[in-house]
Amino acid sequence: MSKLLKSLLTLVFLATIVATPTFLTKATPAAADTAFTLQWVTGSGSCGPLGPTALPYGFAFMYDSSQTITYKAYIKSNAYGITGSTTGSVGPGSSSFYSFTINLAAPATVNPPWTVQAELEGYLNGQFYSSATADLVCDAAGGYQQIALYYSGGPGCDAMLNIPDGAVGGKFVKDAPIYWKPGEMTEHVIPAGNTARVIGQDASGQYYQIIWVCDFVWVPADTLAPNDDAVWNGAALPVGTVQ
Repeated sequence: MSKLLKSLLTLVFLATIVATPTFLTKATPAAADTAFTLQWVTGSGSCGPLGPTALPYGFAFMYDSSQTITYKAYIKSNAYGITGSTTGSVGPGSSSFYSFTINLAAPATVNPPWTVQAELEGYLNGQFYSSATADLVCDAAGGYQQIALYYSGGPGCDAMLNIPDGAVGGKFVKDAPIYWKPGEMTEHVIPAGNTARVIGQDASGQYYQIIWVCDFVWVPADTLAPNDDAVWNGAALPVGTVQ
């Protein structure tokens, strides 16, 4: 792993029978072992009825930390009564693929189609730092997908980033798809009305680099405008090119 991944914990859920996953989010650089994020990949495969006999579903995560990482993964409350959870710890060290399972069960038989939400939580030194949520979808034909919904960074993790001089607060005037680099779009969208620190533009002027959930990402330039709050007072967005 790149040294930029130091202290990154990336948890990902995969189906019981999984094709090669497609990454929706990429590694978040962090400066110390006191900050990391949990992020999703999509998975696909097959699924079937759930009932009182628990069935194992396969999951995995990547990590890179000089500290022990504790994780918790569980199925959120749902109309079917489907349950399942697991906890564990790994590290210190690094891994490109660390596997575990969650046993899913229901009080009575639940035939496809069914959809439930899964939650991931990550901890360092007993302190909660980040979470992520996704839909687990089993369709009527027994096809399985995992759809990323959102993730949240840990408290104060932006303090670990090296924010360049000249960064200015901006406000989203319309929904903004997130790009990991210009032209490479993820499935995450920042809703209009949110604010973010704006770093600068790409060479074409079509994208702004911003800080979002403790990461440097890109959004279309026409989705941002100056933030007229009492802190930024409508300061012009930076036009310098980010290298």
